[in-house]
Amino acid sequence: MKKNPRHPVNQDWRELLCLGEELLDYQSSDSQAQFFQRIIQQRLNSSCEVWFSGEFYPLPGDSTLTTLPNFTAPRLVQESFSQRKPLIETSGEILTYSTQNNPTQVAFPFSTAQDLFGILLVNREPGFSCEELEFLEGFCAHSAVALQVVTQAVIKNWRFEQLALVRSVSRNIQNQHDVDQLCRDRKSVV
Repeated sequence: MKKNPRHPVNQDWRELLCLGEELLDYQSSDSQAQFFQRIIQQRLNSSCEVWFSGEFYPLPGDSTLTTLPNFTAPRLVQESFSQRKPLIETSGEILTYSTQNNPTQVAFPFSTAQDLFGILLVNREPGFSCEELEFLEGFCAHSAVALQVVTQAVIKNWRFEQLALVRSVSRNIQNQHDVDQLCRDRKSVV
Protein backbone atom coordinates (compact mmCIF):
# COMPACT_ATOMS: atom_id res chain seq x y z
CA MET A 1 0.00 0.00 0.00
CA LYS A 2 1.39 3.36 -1.03
CA LYS A 3 1.55 6.19 1.52
CA ASN A 4 -0.03 9.49 0.61
CA PRO A 5 2.50 12.30 0.38
CA ARG A 6 2.00 15.22 2.73
CA HIS A 7 -0.09 17.95 1.18
CA PRO A 8 0.20 21.63 2.13
CA VAL A 9 -3.53 21.64 2.89
CA ASN A 10 -2.94 19.20 5.74
CA GLN A 11 -0.53 21.64 7.36
CA ASP A 12 -3.02 24.49 6.94
CA TRP A 13 -5.75 22.43 8.62
CA ARG A 14 -3.45 21.55 11.49
CA GLU A 15 -2.63 25.21 11.95
CA LEU A 16 -6.33 26.15 11.93
CA LEU A 17 -7.14 23.46 14.47
CA CYS A 18 -4.30 24.62 16.74
CA LEU A 19 -5.44 28.23 16.48
CA GLY A 20 -9.03 27.25 17.29
CA GLU A 21 -7.77 25.32 20.29
CA GLU A 22 -5.68 28.29 21.44
CA LEU A 23 -8.73 30.57 21.19
CA LEU A 24 -10.48 28.41 23.80
CA ASP A 25 -8.05 29.84 26.40
CA TYR A 26 -9.38 33.39 25.98
CA GLN A 27 -12.43 33.95 28.17
CA SER A 28 -13.12 37.67 27.53
CA SER A 29 -14.00 39.59 24.40
CA ASP A 30 -10.96 41.85 24.87
CA SER A 31 -8.54 38.91 24.98
CA GLN A 32 -10.32 37.27 22.03
CA ALA A 33 -10.00 40.45 19.94
CA GLN A 34 -6.30 40.72 20.84
CA PHE A 35 -5.82 37.07 19.81
CA PHE A 36 -7.37 37.74 16.38
CA GLN A 37 -5.28 40.88 15.89
CA ARG A 38 -2.07 39.05 16.80
CA ILE A 39 -2.74 36.10 14.47
CA ILE A 40 -3.75 38.29 11.52
CA GLN A 41 -0.68 40.48 12.01
CA GLN A 42 1.67 37.48 12.26
CA ARG A 43 0.14 35.37 9.49
CA LEU A 44 -0.88 38.03 6.95
CA ASN A 45 0.98 41.17 7.99
CA SER A 46 -2.40 42.92 8.05
CA SER A 47 -4.48 44.95 10.42
CA CYS A 48 -7.91 43.83 11.55
CA GLU A 49 -10.87 44.84 13.64
CA VAL A 50 -13.21 42.49 15.46
CA TRP A 51 -16.88 43.36 15.78
CA PHE A 52 -18.83 41.10 18.15
CA SER A 53 -22.55 40.39 17.92
CA GLY A 54 -24.81 41.95 20.55
CA GLU A 55 -26.71 38.67 20.73
CA PHE A 56 -23.77 36.96 22.49
CA TYR A 57 -21.60 39.81 23.80
CA PRO A 58 -20.54 41.27 26.14
CA LEU A 59 -19.81 38.15 28.13
CA PRO A 60 -20.24 38.13 31.91
CA GLY A 61 -17.24 39.93 33.38
CA ASP A 62 -16.47 41.87 30.19
CA SER A 63 -16.00 45.61 30.26
CA THR A 64 -18.36 47.67 28.15
CA LEU A 65 -18.19 46.65 24.53
CA THR A 66 -19.55 48.14 21.32
CA THR A 67 -21.45 45.40 19.53
CA LEU A 68 -23.26 44.83 16.26
CA PRO A 69 -25.60 45.95 14.89
CA ASN A 70 -23.97 49.37 15.14
CA PHE A 71 -24.25 52.30 12.76
CA THR A 72 -20.68 53.44 13.54
CA ALA A 73 -19.26 50.20 12.12
CA PRO A 74 -17.78 50.39 8.62
CA ARG A 75 -20.30 49.76 5.84
CA LEU A 76 -18.59 46.50 4.85
CA VAL A 77 -18.98 45.18 8.41
CA GLN A 78 -22.63 46.23 8.57
CA GLU A 79 -23.39 44.54 5.23
CA SER A 80 -21.55 41.34 6.14
CA PHE A 81 -23.41 41.25 9.46
CA SER A 82 -26.85 41.80 7.93
CA GLN A 83 -26.26 39.33 5.07
CA ARG A 84 -24.45 36.82 7.33
CA LYS A 85 -21.87 36.10 4.65
CA PRO A 86 -18.31 37.08 3.70
CA LEU A 87 -17.98 40.22 1.61
CA ILE A 88 -15.07 42.04 -0.02
CA GLU A 89 -14.36 45.61 -0.93
CA THR A 90 -12.47 46.43 -4.09
CA SER A 91 -12.11 50.01 -5.33
CA GLY A 92 -14.78 51.16 -2.88
CA GLU A 93 -17.34 48.65 -4.14
CA ILE A 94 -18.78 45.95 -1.85
CA LEU A 95 -18.98 42.59 -3.59
CA THR A 96 -19.86 39.01 -2.75
CA TYR A 97 -16.81 37.13 -1.51
CA SER A 98 -14.58 35.73 -4.23
CA THR A 99 -10.93 34.74 -4.17
CA GLN A 100 -10.48 36.10 -7.70
CA ASN A 101 -10.84 39.84 -7.09
CA ASN A 102 -7.62 40.57 -5.11
CA PRO A 103 -9.55 42.61 -2.50
CA THR A 104 -7.89 45.09 -0.17
CA GLN A 105 -10.56 44.74 2.51
CA VAL A 106 -12.52 41.64 3.53
CA ALA A 107 -15.21 40.98 6.13
CA PHE A 108 -15.68 37.40 7.31
CA PRO A 109 -18.42 36.38 9.74
CA PHE A 110 -17.70 34.20 12.73
CA SER A 111 -20.75 32.04 12.15
CA THR A 112 -21.92 28.52 12.83
CA ALA A 113 -25.02 26.96 11.28
CA GLN A 114 -27.39 29.03 13.44
CA ASP A 115 -25.36 31.66 15.27
CA LEU A 116 -23.41 34.75 14.22
CA PHE A 117 -20.80 35.71 16.84
CA GLY A 118 -19.26 38.67 15.02
CA ILE A 119 -17.34 39.93 12.00
CA LEU A 120 -13.61 40.01 11.32
CA LEU A 121 -12.63 42.98 9.14
CA VAL A 122 -9.16 42.66 7.59
CA ASN A 123 -7.36 45.37 5.59
CA ARG A 124 -4.20 45.36 3.55
CA GLU A 125 -2.65 47.17 0.62
CA PRO A 126 -1.89 45.49 -1.75
CA GLY A 127 -4.79 43.03 -1.73
CA PHE A 128 -4.96 39.44 -0.54
CA SER A 129 -3.94 36.37 -2.51
CA CYS A 130 -6.27 33.43 -3.07
CA GLU A 131 -4.37 31.35 -0.48
CA GLU A 132 -4.60 34.12 2.13
CA LEU A 133 -8.34 34.46 1.60
CA GLU A 134 -8.78 30.71 1.94
CA PHE A 135 -6.82 30.85 5.20
CA LEU A 136 -9.07 33.65 6.49
CA GLU A 137 -12.19 31.73 5.52
CA GLY A 138 -11.03 28.59 7.35
CA PHE A 139 -9.72 30.59 10.31
CA CYS A 140 -13.07 32.34 10.79
CA ALA A 141 -15.02 29.08 10.46
CA HIS A 142 -12.88 27.33 13.11
CA SER A 143 -12.89 30.43 15.29
CA ALA A 144 -16.70 30.55 15.22
CA VAL A 145 -16.90 27.08 16.71
CA ALA A 146 -14.34 28.02 19.38
CA LEU A 147 -16.24 31.25 20.16
CA GLN A 148 -19.42 29.23 20.55
CA VAL A 149 -17.74 26.86 23.03
CA VAL A 150 -16.13 29.70 25.01
CA THR A 151 -19.39 31.67 25.14
CA GLN A 152 -21.31 28.68 26.43
CA ALA A 153 -18.61 27.87 29.03
CA VAL A 154 -18.36 31.45 30.31
CA ILE A 155 -22.14 31.76 30.64
CA LYS A 156 -22.41 28.34 32.31
CA ASN A 157 -19.70 29.26 34.83
CA TRP A 158 -21.35 32.62 35.52
CA ARG A 159 -24.68 30.87 36.16
CA PHE A 160 -23.00 28.48 38.60
CA GLU A 161 -21.43 31.43 40.42
CA GLN A 162 -24.83 33.16 40.61
CA LEU A 163 -26.45 29.98 41.89
CA ALA A 164 -23.73 29.58 44.53
CA LEU A 165 -24.31 33.18 45.64
CA VAL A 166 -28.06 32.61 45.93
CA ARG A 167 -27.48 29.45 47.95
CA SER A 168 -25.07 31.25 50.27
CA VAL A 169 -27.48 34.13 50.84
CA SER A 170 -30.37 31.70 51.38
CA ARG A 171 -28.35 29.72 53.92
CA ASN A 172 -27.44 32.91 55.82
CA ILE A 173 -31.05 34.11 55.79
CA GLN A 174 -32.19 30.79 57.14
CA ASN A 175 -29.74 31.01 60.05
CA GLN A 176 -30.34 34.69 60.91
CA HIS A 177 -33.07 35.65 63.41
CA ASP A 178 -32.31 39.37 63.79
CA VAL A 179 -33.96 41.23 60.87
CA ASP A 180 -31.77 44.36 61.19
CA GLN A 181 -28.59 42.29 61.19
CA LEU A 182 -29.95 40.29 58.25
CA CYS A 183 -30.43 43.49 56.20
CA ARG A 184 -26.90 44.73 57.00
CA ASP A 185 -25.42 41.32 56.03
CA ARG A 186 -27.30 41.13 52.74
CA LYS A 187 -26.27 44.65 51.79
CA SER A 188 -22.59 43.76 52.15
CA VAL A 189 -22.94 40.49 50.17
CA VAL A 190 -24.91 41.90 47.26
